[in-house]
Amino acid sequence: MRGALAWIFASAVVLYGAQLSAAPRKPPRATHQPAHVIPTKGTLSSADLLAIAVIALTKRGDAFSADPATQYVGRKFRIIQYVKSPDSRDGNVDGYWQYDLEAQSIAFSVRGSAYHVMYRSDRVGSSIGQNAFGVKVRITLYRATEVVVAPTAGSVLSSYAPLKATIPADPATGRRLSQTTNLIVEGEIVADRGKVASCVSNDDTATIDDPVEEVTTTCRINARVDRVAFVDATSGAVLSETSATADASVTSSVEVGAPTARPATGGAVGPMVDNPDWIRLPDADDYLDYYPERASRMSIGGRVTLGCLVSDAGTLSCSVTSEAPGDQGFGAAALKISKLFKMKPVSRDGRPVGGGHIRLPIVFQPPSQ
Repeated sequence: MRGALAWIFASAVVLYGAQLSAAPRKPPRATHQPAHVIPTKGTLSSADLLAIAVIALTKRGDAFSADPATQYVGRKFRIIQYVKSPDSRDGNVDGYWQYDLEAQSIAFSVRGSAYHVMYRSDRVGSSIGQNAFGVKVRITLYRATEVVVAPTAGSVLSSYAPLKATIPADPATGRRLSQTTNLIVEGEIVADRGKVASCVSNDDTATIDDPVEEVTTTCRINARVDRVAFVDATSGAVLSETSATADASVTSSVEVGAPTARPATGGAVGPMVDNPDWIRLPDADDYLDYYPERASRMSIGGRVTLGCLVSDAGTLSCSVTSEAPGDQGFGAAALKISKLFKMKPVSRDGRPVGGGHIRLPIVFQPPSQ
């Protein structure tokens, strides 16, 4: 009987009494930090956006406005992030890379539709918590702050439609790009329902099994995002971008291994090659050789559009601008097939093709068809 009562008590602690209440505690001692001065002109940086979030969080008004953050409506901003591997848990990162050793290509992608300005979690102390049954445990206290740019209507990536780019790269080039590629987010601050920014706090309450309490304050800055791009910081080459002045998810056709490239300001690379004179094209057997094995077994077809830079010799250096479906390996297969295309150094209308670019559709039909 005594054993049964003990088991019921233990079960009640787990099922009904796991939530802990901590004893009143003193807030952590504040450290003095000089206030960040937001410039009155020019493009706002991540540090400036963080200062705007602080204004929203502390609700510091003045004699001229109940919401002083509205003075920044219409200001342009630019966020620069490094990219990380897919298994990264870095809360400050929205762009990721993944290398395909077999295909000799590196892929970049953006996850989600809010862009991090800053995420930080600090341990601020501990206290003794007690549940309804008198069970005590030491609770570790954390305070987290998250500041994000929240795209509003009219943004180029306002939904969860991701920006993706797959670029041919040998292992050495892939390793370098994984370390030097930045995610660039540009846009303009706007007011949504009369507010530039809003902050909410969420308390993750400690339990017996997980005696950690974290209070997370998330501040969202409303903005119209006009451009999102992956840029090689060493050369300035735009690897992929989507902007308000271009079609969504357009991958710029740049040769990532080149020592120089176009500046990271948008626009096309060289003229479009309208009338190529092909001297080599892949045949049906080539398509079968590179057809993704899993898609072939399941009789799945696909379509890929490549953006390609044409060399002086007429060969192509391509990257994937669109791929459907996106999870069957058609993009990597199309990049392999693109190496089999070659055009004459001069087009049919007599123009040199070197430095020009071309969009190349690749269609995969299941072998059974």
